Amino acid sequence: MILRYAPAIAGIVEGSSIPSDAAEDPAMFWTILLMDLGIFVPLAVWAGVALRRGQAWALAALFGAAAWFLLVTTAVVAMSITMLINDDPHAAAGDVIIFGLVELLVIMYVARLYRSPKVTGRAGAV
Repeated sequence: MILRYAPAIAGIVEGSSIPSDAAEDPAMFWTILLMDLGIFVPLAVWAGVALRRGQAWALAALFGAAAWFLLVTTAVVAMSITMLINDDPHAAAGDVIIFGLVELLVIMYVARLYRSPKVTGRAGAV
């Protein structure tokens, strides 16, 4: 997620413009960038540190992060498909494939997470 914004961040430092595909709606681009880098990434890191330290509330934070990733990847896949269907000049079939594969990985992770013994309360669950 962070690497996706590396060119935009470098552009801020160098004084260049935002990516061409975001030029039509720069407010949306900056809103998404600030939400991702200013809200979600810090909260995910905070939750990860809490998990490593064994904090009791950290599991709930993990579920929140997993739900966020599930919703965001679903929205990105849907947006990519919609762009492709509507012949958007910035659409690419490769994006749909890559984002679809990422979505499948997230679905598998969330399904495994919710079937874990700590969530289900079953001793032999995996």
